Amino acid sequence: MLSLQTGISLFQTCPRSKDSFPGRIVHCHDLRDASHFFRQNVLVIGGGRAAEDVALQLRKFGASSVSISARSRPLGLRWPDAVREVAPVEAVRGSR
Repeated sequence: MLSLQTGISLFQTCPRSKDSFPGRIVHCHDLRDASHFFRQNVLVIGGGRAAEDVALQLRKFGASSVSISARSRPLGLRWPDAVREVAPVEAVRGSR
């Protein structure tokens, strides 16, 4: 699953390569129940407080792991187990 925290609710942005990503893509505005991602590995794209909040909620409700990728500087927080910051994502690839 890929969770996006990019753009505001009215002007959400999404990677150009999103159509080739085999998993589910959700903007934080549309994320209503983090328990849907129980035992899944999740990539959160975004560098603000929404990314932080979504990452912690996903882990709290049972995501196996949460990776956070930001284009700018890392958030630099002390994350709980199974939450980590990763290098900026340039593209998402896969097959459906």
